[in-house]
Amino acid sequence: MVVALTLSASIANASTGAQLEKQCSSWTVDVGTPFRVGSGQTYANVDELRNAVFCQAFVFGYAIGINHTMGTDDKGVMGTYTIEKGVTASQLVKVFVQYIANHPEEENKPAGDVLYHAMTSSGLLTVVVEKKSGDQ
Repeated sequence: MVVALTLSASIANASTGAQLEKQCSSWTVDVGTPFRVGSGQTYANVDELRNAVFCQAFVFGYAIGINHTMGTDDKGVMGTYTIEKGVTASQLVKVFVQYIANHPEEENKPAGDVLYHAMTSSGLLTVVVEKKSGDQ
């Protein structure tokens, strides 16, 4: 129950691109990589660790959730969202952080929308349109 409340509080804190960027600023290593919390360690305190874990969970969870679902590209053409093979959570976080740093106009937009823009502009997320027989 405590974990659920903590996670839901973190989700509420990442409702905009700027808020997700703030949480992702704590990220320094993959969640699966050994780390230490404390002065002079990988993470200075538990809050930094929590933000880093949430950032990667949000970003990679979004990618897993959108992969192979139907949607439209920026021209309104329907297709299947496809994540480039081999993409890691760390790579997605780096792409998001770089994108939001270069697009401050998106800081007030929903975090999921900004992440979508970051992934599509980098080419890590594409919309694959299935050609019908007779299409060229």
